[in-house]
Amino acid sequence: MKKQKKNVYAAILLCILFSSCGKHSFDLTNQQEGQENPGFIPIESDQPRFIPYSEISGFDSGNLLITIPADTNSEMPVDHRHTGMKEIPVRPGSVYTLRLRAMGVEKLQLQVRGILKSGGVHTEVIPVLNTIFLLNVNGLTLLEKDFAVTGNADTMVPYLTFFSAQPGTILGTGTKLIINEFSISETGKMKRIPSALYGKNFIPFTSFSEFPYGSFTNMHLGSGKNAAKWPDVQAEITNLEGEKVLRISRKTNEYIYPFFTSIGFPEDPQKMLIRTTVTVKGNGTFRLGLWWKRNKFSTDYQNRIHCTLTDEWQTFTETRACLSPMVTAANVCFNAVDEGVMYVRDVRIFFVNPGE
Repeated sequence: MKKQKKNVYAAILLCILFSSCGKHSFDLTNQQEGQENPGFIPIESDQPRFIPYSEISGFDSGNLLITIPADTNSEMPVDHRHTGMKEIPVRPGSVYTLRLRAMGVEKLQLQVRGILKSGGVHTEVIPVLNTIFLLNVNGLTLLEKDFAVTGNADTMVPYLTFFSAQPGTILGTGTKLIINEFSISETGKMKRIPSALYGKNFIPFTSFSEFPYGSFTNMHLGSGKNAAKWPDVQAEITNLEGEKVLRISRKTNEYIYPFFTSIGFPEDPQKMLIRTTVTVKGNGTFRLGLWWKRNKFSTDYQNRIHCTLTDEWQTFTETRACLSPMVTAANVCFNAVDEGVMYVRDVRIFFVNPGE
């Protein structure tokens, strides 16, 4: 009996000491297999720039080395390269921490994205880490970055992209990155939203009928010496098929764009899911953006959803996990990908629970 009690006490102690038991934890440093066929290329034209992980990775003195091989496609300079690591299981609504201890060549830009899949089918791509190695000599740099799984995904492919951040230069060949530690660990869960927030639209108007006809004033005009180079995007409240809508005409890759700001959030949204939906029609393509706003300093910028317009009304959706501190509100914005005209009929920003 005493022995059984000791075993129970030992089990309880282990549960206390290892409260994270059952959480995912993946050491990617010694991974030798990769995604030979990634199943998804973020930009179709980038497919020739994809290199299987087994051809780009190697080991020396216990460190993982990322080496860009010689370019075999003379028509495509080595400006950037992609690779996919081995698929790992993930849980919807969980928060993960990527930990990277590494040294890169000067001005190497590393971008890590997560290709999420559900039942083997690609669902979305989430940004995980974007960093530039500057004069990080005589020592390794330790980076930690939180991210969350927003949909119903059950697996994720860590997808790495390498650029040169030096203006006027390309990535080139050779060893670019020494990695001493590379891991992804489950560290928490997204919160369920309070009942007072559920179903509330935080856009401060119910329809465009509340706006006067004419120019729309909520325009992001940019700043700095390059602002004068950006031609105007025109936005105005007009009548379409008997109702007031926002009409936006745009040119390719415009940085100037219209936006909407939510009313202030009554509670701290950190570790909550926030969603925007927009109902639009027109022609061309735009990127739907959902940004965080703070009282003290700049927003978190993210425009990742590509929306192709047609003559029919469509509703596009973007859901983001708010992991940043001190967020007080959100912006939804429209960023041009190509030329065209779009009409906006409805805009919403609201909170959702994990899995919704």
